[in-house]
Amino acid sequence: SLISNSKYLFNCSANEIMRQFGKFTYKYLYIRLTKMYENNQDFIQYYNPYDFLENLNTLHFEQLKKVYPNAKFPEFEVKRLSSNHIILYYSSFRDIPYLTYGLIEGCVEYYGYHSSITMNKTDKTKIILGKEYTIYRFEVQSDE
Repeated sequence: SLISNSKYLFNCSANEIMRQFGKFTYKYLYIRLTKMYENNQDFIQYYNPYDFLENLNTLHFEQLKKVYPNAKFPEFEVKRLSSNHIILYYSSFRDIPYLTYGLIEGCVEYYGYHSSITMNKTDKTKIILGKEYTIYRFEVQSDE
């Protein structure tokens, strides 16, 4: 209902509300994450958005799963094409690609990079918890 009411307040779509929320939220989530692990020698420090994005599955399944053992995290297939070009295939039982898009935007912005980000719905699906979900393709590439 928060999204539903917000789209009228801000006069934009629910997808745009989720995208903007993800973009706004990234910095706070990352700061919280690093504070949780500031004394943990196993935590990997990331110095650019491409390294961070390349390690999303490691972050979710090796780090956050320790803190939230019952959480159901999204899955990413990651293809690193160069130091500043990455493709992510996203699937999740929550099926919130526009929030993911915003989080990627927030990640790129947090590190001070200028990158183009595209999101496409693929014709592929994945079965998660017995239900079929669309796989989305995100491409992130430096403009510089």
